[in-house]
Amino acid sequence: MAYEGAWLRRCSQQARARRSKWRVMLLLLALPLVGNGIAAATVRSTTTRVQGKLVYRAAPTSDIWKLLAAGGVAYKLPGQPLDSIGGEIPSGSIIALDCTSKVGSDGTDCISIDNAEVTRAAAPVKSTDLVLRLLVMVVNLTGSCTKAGASVDQVRQAYTAVSGYTNFLRNCSYDKVTYSTEPGGVTVIETAVQCNQAILMCEEDAVAYGAQVAAAQQYGVNFLASFNRFSYVLPKGISACYWVGLADLPGMNTWYSPTDDGIFNKGTVLQESLHNFGIYHGWRGQIEYADTSTAMGSGNSCPSAPELWRLGWASVLDLLDNSTLSAGVIKGYILPATSLGPTRNMLKIRPDWLGESYTMNLYLALRLRLGGDQDIGDEFNRKISIHYLDKSIDNNFGMRGDPKVTILGTIDARSTMDLGDYKLLVKTGDFDGDGAKMPLWLCRYKAQATECAEATELKGNAVTSNDVITTQAVDYDSYRDAPPSPSRSGRSPPVSRRLPPWPSPRLPPRPPPRPLPRPPPSPFLLHAQSPRMQSPPSPWPPPSPRPPYKLRQSPRPLPYPPNPQPSSPKTSARPPKPRSQPTATSAPLRPKQGRASRSPPLQQKGSV
Repeated sequence: MAYEGAWLRRCSQQARARRSKWRVMLLLLALPLVGNGIAAATVRSTTTRVQGKLVYRAAPTSDIWKLLAAGGVAYKLPGQPLDSIGGEIPSGSIIALDCTSKVGSDGTDCISIDNAEVTRAAAPVKSTDLVLRLLVMVVNLTGSCTKAGASVDQVRQAYTAVSGYTNFLRNCSYDKVTYSTEPGGVTVIETAVQCNQAILMCEEDAVAYGAQVAAAQQYGVNFLASFNRFSYVLPKGISACYWVGLADLPGMNTWYSPTDDGIFNKGTVLQESLHNFGIYHGWRGQIEYADTSTAMGSGNSCPSAPELWRLGWASVLDLLDNSTLSAGVIKGYILPATSLGPTRNMLKIRPDWLGESYTMNLYLALRLRLGGDQDIGDEFNRKISIHYLDKSIDNNFGMRGDPKVTILGTIDARSTMDLGDYKLLVKTGDFDGDGAKMPLWLCRYKAQATECAEATELKGNAVTSNDVITTQAVDYDSYRDAPPSPSRSGRSPPVSRRLPPWPSPRLPPRPPPRPLPRPPPSPFLLHAQSPRMQSPPSPWPPPSPRPPYKLRQSPRPLPYPPNPQPSSPKTSARPPKPRSQPTATSAPLRPKQGRASRSPPLQQKGSV
């Protein structure tokens, strides 16, 4: 038995020794593999110092950041570059940075970036007193994958027709930004580009580079240099493109699909054009593109009041804050529709009385189906639209970024709305005689709307001159940069009344206005009461001196497109802005692909 036990112990020791030997052998065999893995990790990427212009494009599923270097080379960036102190570098800046890309790639897809340095700051974005010379390049592919482009004649007609994009921009900007009326001011050409994989993968810079090279070969470099805006219409059948419009924000380039929702939709074209001026998308709640009151959302009408103000195209009737709107004081206004003209056509409210809760500014503006707003939806026509946006950007004109201009709701004539989050009560009266202006009254309260309760019932009081604020128009160039202040010296105090009954919303009969020169009948004029000048000779008068602003017809909105298949978002070092989806209680919305989809108007109105 002792011998047998000793034999078993020796067998067990030998087995353990064999197992240990195999473990050592396996470990030795694994070391080269681990070493190879480490070596691969150290050599599978390479870093290059690159320099160029930083561009941003707001795509539906993720933000696109690129660095455009000399020779048309576009470097994809994983996110917005940061400077040495962690600040976001704005688009339009000339920068240098270290781009780390995978070995074996072409080196233009930066998986990480570092040491970004601004060599030239972004120039201010000019959006007034501009005459644009636009070159539209309709791209078709030749060679191994022939793909036809859109009809050049149809694209040209979309811009130059009486109801086309040229007049749409002129109407919405009140003549502050126009396309050149000189021969070739808006030029549409066909460009044949050799098929390549980058274009088939919907690389917009490959499309632009190929189109410009083809145009330069056909017409010369000086021809390209004569334009300050460039648009590219993609060939038909590029399935990798998940958008119908794309633009530099800011910049001078725009891209469109060759579809009814792309180049042949006036809302799409205006949205991408205004991206070039630094204007972002319109929101409804947490849903981007869902503001149907503006082309910056998914509408076919002019920009909303905050967008008009940001562009410098319109001025405010009054600016209200803690120093100009005391608690319990009623202030009245006669608000004209924004489509009538650019002067004093909106109210801007900085509710700094909210203290630390003050994060948003408010805009109130009357929308009317006229001129550039000819195709505005029933939800907004003949109603006051209320928008809110980030006050930190709205109060600082030099600050860049998305202020998230968001439609809050609308107010009908002869109605009352309590904006509880802003401690503000708004009451509207009936339209004036020509149906283009609406009276309204504002009352701020400290705790509850019942502080204005005695003023909410109609008492039959007539509106008098004491009920209407008569402040002077505020100069845009000085006002847009002015921060909130406790007082404004030099401004005459507006007429106000403390807690009387609300005045009646009906305006008394007024004497007829002094007659203005009446133009002869013209198909260009949409409103007989509007004091507009005679239609100019065809097609447009010379840009200098600039003719008076006039209203011109706009095309009907186009039907909804088929629902697109969304593309997977790109990975970035800094997470892209989320694209929120509607909640279970929200009205259904079609999937968004830029302006590819039109959201039906949300039914809830006037909610805070």
